[in-house]
Amino acid sequence: MFGKFVSLFIGQAQQFFILKGEWFKMEKKDFHVIAETGIHARPATLLVQAASKFNSDITLAFNDKSVNLKSIMGVMSLGVGQGSDVTITAEGADEADAIAAVAETMKKEGLAE
Repeated sequence: MFGKFVSLFIGQAQQFFILKGEWFKMEKKDFHVIAETGIHARPATLLVQAASKFNSDITLAFNDKSVNLKSIMGVMSLGVGQGSDVTITAEGADEADAIAAVAETMKKEGLAE
């Protein structure tokens, strides 16, 4: 369908993809949730608001399930509790800025480190 898909892993935070002769970079960052209440309604709202400012596709992964970080219901459906490890992934033109903004929100609100 899209031709050959080649993936090269570079470091922990970036993956590069060749698709139809074009380079696409994916930013990824892991977090350890430290908030006593985990990622419940209020923190989920803050993360969704931060992610929604960007055009990139942004996902939150927890326990082998991945959801759109721009979806409040998706984020809350994961049931992320204190002590959980999650991964935020962004793919698109503003992916680096998106990851930075979500990371800043996580740290500023005391959600994760």
